[in-house]
Amino acid sequence: ITNTFTISLYSLLAGFPFPILLAIGLNELRSKKLKKTMQMITFMTGANSVDNYESWLQEARDLGLDQLIGYYQAAYDAQVK
Repeated sequence: ITNTFTISLYSLLAGFPFPILLAIGLNELRSKKLKKTMQMITFMTGANSVDNYESWLQEARDLGLDQLIGYYQAAYDAQVK
């Protein structure tokens, strides 16, 4: 039971934040070509299915991704000025 709990905890900690960080990272990319390439790589590796892209994007937006990107953009703009 201890091993099962430990493995489940590690899987949750390693697997849960990765897609969110990936989505934030992709949206922060300035180069459209690089952004498209990275999205293609995530779908090619099976990290995301092309069929699920719209629902994945909507879920990220429902979680406040656009607001978070706005905060990062405002911080970036303030830093550049």
